[in-house]
Amino acid sequence: MIKSYRFDATQLDPSRHEALAYLRVKKPDAAIGSLLTAAFLEAKSIADCRCRVGLFDIAFADAIYPSLKENQLKGCDRFLLFCATLGHEIDRRIARYAYSAPVKAAVLDAAAGALTEALCDTLVRTVLEEYSPGKAGKRFSPGYGPLPLEAQQQIFTILQLSRIGVGLNDSLLLSPAKTVTALVGLSGIG
Repeated sequence: MIKSYRFDATQLDPSRHEALAYLRVKKPDAAIGSLLTAAFLEAKSIADCRCRVGLFDIAFADAIYPSLKENQLKGCDRFLLFCATLGHEIDRRIARYAYSAPVKAAVLDAAAGALTEALCDTLVRTVLEEYSPGKAGKRFSPGYGPLPLEAQQQIFTILQLSRIGVGLNDSLLLSPAKTVTALVGLSGIG
C-alpha cells in the first residue's frame, strides 16, 4: 500500500545546527544568524511538503536491491520506503538568488536542506504512530553506503513519485533538488 502525505512546513522544526553544518559555519556571526533565520522563514513559506510512503514486508526488499535483507535490513520484519520533497519553488528561489544574492542563495539552500531532513523525520514519526509501536532502524538512502544510486529507479517506480511532482533524470538524480528517498527497517510493527 502506497500512501501520500502533505505537511505544513511552518510546523516543521529544522535544525539550525544542521543548516550551519551545511554552510560549514561553526560559530555564526550576527549577520549569518540573521540570514539563516530569514532563510528558514522563507523556506517554510514556499515549501510544498509532499511525501509518498510504502510499508512493505521484508521479502519485498529484493525488488529494490538484492542484498538489503542481509545488510541494512537484517533482523527487520518490514520496512518503510519513502520519498519526501519540498517542491520546485525552493529550487527556483535558490536559482534566482544565485545571480542576485549568492550568499542568500547559499543560506537558503542550507536552510532548505535542514528543512528537508525535518520533513523526513516528521514523516517517519507520523507513519510509525499510525502502526503499533515497534523498533525503527536508521534511515538510509540510495547512493550512501552499500545501497547504490541505481536503486533510485526502482524506488521511483514503486512509489510512483511523479504523483507528487518528483522527477528522475538519466543520472538518477531526483528533482526538485530538496527531495530525499530512503528506507527505514522495522521490527515488531503490527
